[in-house]
Amino acid sequence: MTIEEVRDMALPATGRPDSGGDAVLAAFLDLTGPEGYRAELIEGEIVATPPPDGDHEDAVGELLWQIARKSPPNFTAPARRV
Repeated sequence: MTIEEVRDMALPATGRPDSGGDAVLAAFLDLTGPEGYRAELIEGEIVATPPPDGDHEDAVGELLWQIARKSPPNFTAPARRV
C-alpha cells in the first residue's frame, strides 16, 4: 500500500495535504508508544489508548461468564461495537 493510499484512508478530506495532514500521517507512521498502548489515527488526530487494567478484564470476564451460563447453547452475539 502506498503512502497516498494510507493517507486517503486515514485522514478526512479536511486533513489532507493542504492542512498539514501529511505531517500528522508521517508522525503517526513513525510513532512508537509504550508497550501495550494502542495508537489510532482518528479523523486526523492521533489517539493513544492505554492497555486495560486487571480490574476491567476481571469484570468483563465475570459478565461474559454470567451471560454464557444463562444463554441457549447455540447463542452467538455480534462481535461489533456500537
